[in-house]
Amino acid sequence: MFIRNCRSYNTKEFTIENDYLSITLIDYGARIKEIYSKKYKRNIVLNYESNEKYLEDKNFYGATIGPNANRIKNAEFVIDGEKMIWEKNDGNSNLHSGKYGFDRKYWTEEIINNDLIVLSLYKADPFLSDVKAQFRLNSNKVEIKYISNSAKKSIMNITNHTYFNLSDDDTMDNHQFTIYSSKYTPFDEEKIPIGSIDSVNQTEFDLRKDSYLSDMMKKFKNSSIGTYGYDINYISDSKDKDIIKLARVSHENIVLNIYSDQEAFQFYTGSNIIESEVSKARKGFCIEPQFIPNSVNSRINKIVKDRKELFELNIVYEIV
Repeated sequence: MFIRNCRSYNTKEFTIENDYLSITLIDYGARIKEIYSKKYKRNIVLNYESNEKYLEDKNFYGATIGPNANRIKNAEFVIDGEKMIWEKNDGNSNLHSGKYGFDRKYWTEEIINNDLIVLSLYKADPFLSDVKAQFRLNSNKVEIKYISNSAKKSIMNITNHTYFNLSDDDTMDNHQFTIYSSKYTPFDEEKIPIGSIDSVNQTEFDLRKDSYLSDMMKKFKNSSIGTYGYDINYISDSKDKDIIKLARVSHENIVLNIYSDQEAFQFYTGSNIIESEVSKARKGFCIEPQFIPNSVNSRINKIVKDRKELFELNIVYEIV
């Protein structure tokens, strides 16, 4: 096992490794900077070479997202009788909590040992939330656990926003995707779910069989949502809180399996990725386990937590 701890551009960087993988995190945003496969001799996540770039990042590279992942319609909601108005940073919506985002905070290292890194936030605004992010290497898997509770009644919907690219190419068009979900949430022009849960049958969102991204994108040519790409919330087919496989992605011999115990997940093919003011569309993809977007304003509201009520989420990235 190997452990490295260094400081760069006002950030701390932590690396641990085993016989299969190494993972590098930075404290700013509790971000995954690198997942390196020793078998395939490559890093499989998008990152910035310089940690300074993370301080101005708008792509959420590798970030821990919270207290609320995804969009809140009109950037407002009511909690405990109080109307909260957050910044509109994605059209008329709030995306990934804006200025309150956990991705914008410096996390404190609690544990760094042979196979585990634990980073923490304390009394994070606006709900005075205590949050732990645990990153563990287990053979050929990266296991992530998020645990939180708040001193106030809160919304809590944390996820990880790592972008993957299993190749050395500038896009993932040659990646094959399988999404293990039979249902999705239809959405409006601002990507806000309209309130129903529909079957993926006979839609461009049915990805239950291996499909190349280049072929998947062709499905959008005659679609009402245009050629934007995938930024869609799927419903997990799990009947309970077991950790189940959400997606399988492959390129040549590399296979990435993604698992979680969350009830829904966002599949995003990176249409809005920008680096140095240049579009890098489809350079990487995200699978973001989370609650349904805008849940706080819907009848399917499960993200409101009472004072000191526990939130817990597990995510597993398996490289085979």
